[in-house]
Amino acid sequence: MPLPASVAKLQSLNVASDAEFIAVLGSLYENSAWVADRAAPLRPFMSMRALHDAMIKGVREASADEKIALLRAHPELAGKEAIGGTLTPASASEQSRLGLDRLDHEELARLTELNRRYRRSFDFPCIIALRWHQTRDSVFASFEERLGNGRETEIENSLAQIEQIVRGRLATVFNVADGRLSTHVLDTAGGMPASGMDFELSIAGGVHWQHVLSGRTNAQGRTDAPLLTGIDMTPGSYRLRFAVADYFRGCGMVLAEPAFLDFVPIEFGIADPADHYHVPLLCTPWSYSTYRGS
Repeated sequence: MPLPASVAKLQSLNVASDAEFIAVLGSLYENSAWVADRAAPLRPFMSMRALHDAMIKGVREASADEKIALLRAHPELAGKEAIGGTLTPASASEQSRLGLDRLDHEELARLTELNRRYRRSFDFPCIIALRWHQTRDSVFASFEERLGNGRETEIENSLAQIEQIVRGRLATVFNVADGRLSTHVLDTAGGMPASGMDFELSIAGGVHWQHVLSGRTNAQGRTDAPLLTGIDMTPGSYRLRFAVADYFRGCGMVLAEPAFLDFVPIEFGIADPADHYHVPLLCTPWSYSTYRGS
């Protein structure tokens, strides 16, 4: 039985010369082929996730000056690179998907001002993983929210956004369908998003659940990025476990002890890794419901 094309390509890159490896993957990080150069000696990679993790590690272990240079290598949204036609093909495609190359006069003026304010505050462009935004309004809202952060926070935010950008580009290079897993928690007792609820994701492995990741919902009751994306989406049985009681205690609610609902586990299956699986939770201290959303 022939290997999947993505696996065959990874195996080919594992035995390619350093120059060939960099030629294929050097553009994943915007104008920063040094990331692929540092990953090349770490081969072989057993999976695309292992490759991605190695690149992330290389950036995280880079010097402070190298990190800032990486951030500055990125273009502004609808900025001078877009106007001058010097965007990389990947950036041009990502900006075009949301119509950032077709803004009306008011939108362009708004984005130009946001770019100016952000660069004045942080001395590098605002980097946003556009693939996780469905509308330009969502991009504008994220942009404006991040203007209120400190510089160190924005350096970390930008590096995290780059990791998501590269994850998408890696899926494109290996022609992996870009499925994803997301969640959204609503506090139906308070009639608002459940901000700050801790959760963990596990996958069934034999007789035990294997931990995949932990996180906390943001101000919209969502997560800043999908829980899983294309290169991480594996068919199988999963469990999302939400710390419901701690969330409501944190809202100032007095609960009977032990709480009626301490943790809420939602077990579900991923059959098609190319699809979008959205697992929302609607909860009060005494009830919950879920469904497959979109």
